[in-house]
Amino acid sequence: MLQSIGKLEVIGMGKTKEKANENKGFSGTFMILASAVINILLGVVMLFVEQIDLKTLCYIFISLLIICGIGMIIQYLMTEAYKNINQYGLSAGALLVILGMCALVRVDRLSAYFIVWLCIWLLVSGIIKLQYALDLKALKDKTWLFLLIVSATICVCAVLLIINPFTDDTYHTYLTYIMLIADGIISLLSTAYLSLRLKRYHKLSEKRKEEQETMLALAKEMEAKQM
Repeated sequence: MLQSIGKLEVIGMGKTKEKANENKGFSGTFMILASAVINILLGVVMLFVEQIDLKTLCYIFISLLIICGIGMIIQYLMTEAYKNINQYGLSAGALLVILGMCALVRVDRLSAYFIVWLCIWLLVSGIIKLQYALDLKALKDKTWLFLLIVSATICVCAVLLIINPFTDDTYHTYLTYIMLIADGIISLLSTAYLSLRLKRYHKLSEKRKEEQETMLALAKEMEAKQM
């Protein structure tokens, strides 16, 4: 009886852990996809809306940051992530909202270095996609090398934009916006593809685990009959 109760507790803890990991993975994926959409929107607006200036762009970016934070908080509450451990959706969402509110107060100073911050973010995004490429390699996916090359190219371009060896500031600014759009599109595609591959991998792992458990149960049953 005690052994049965212990097994049920272990199973319950395993399911709780799996649910927590799923919620955590969903929060991370949502945040990355949201940042990719923001990159595309910023790049498109700055390239094709000539009337907009950097200060207005900062207001737009900060507003999107706050909306993203609120979305993470809502997602945390709706998925009842507070029932599981190691869930940081509420904390991360609150941090984004607070940072956004503080940025609204200092928007004049932020606008002066806005392009530099965008270039740094491009570098961070490129490094994240390098990790994606290694994850795909671990999954034995043939596209990992392509993503590795693309991610490395983004990182190199981001470093060049941060150093800014260009004599023409207009060229530097336009190149930054184009890279934002390209990075956003690549982030959307790579994140979606990696999520699908991970789901497929987990399904196959669960199927193999069930088959192993079935084989073990049959072996034990045959052992018991022989005894």
